[in-house]
Amino acid sequence: MSEQWIRPDWPVPANVRALITTRAGGVSRGPYGASIAGRDGMNVGLASGDDVADVAENRARLRARLPTDPRWLHQVHGALVVDAAQQLTPGSSRADASFTDAPNVVCV
Repeated sequence: MSEQWIRPDWPVPANVRALITTRAGGVSRGPYGASIAGRDGMNVGLASGDDVADVAENRARLRARLPTDPRWLHQVHGALVVDAAQQLTPGSSRADASFTDAPNVVCV
């Protein structure tokens, strides 16, 4: 895991886990990079305008640290929340947030 990623320290059941990525630890450049001169940004958004190959590499780095493939969400600003366990096609759900009560389902 990138040393700059954040694991919250909070009082939750043992089966609940969270990971927060930062701008560091990836390969994105320019405005998606973590530093002005570096190629180290951790952008994972396909709709951001970043280089698709860089986003794919960043997602692969994130996936390597997760127990299963994440259920990617096409995030929109609204009030819709979807159950990530019911998402059948990666990236097909357009919503503001996702949740799950199913084991080993990673919400992104």
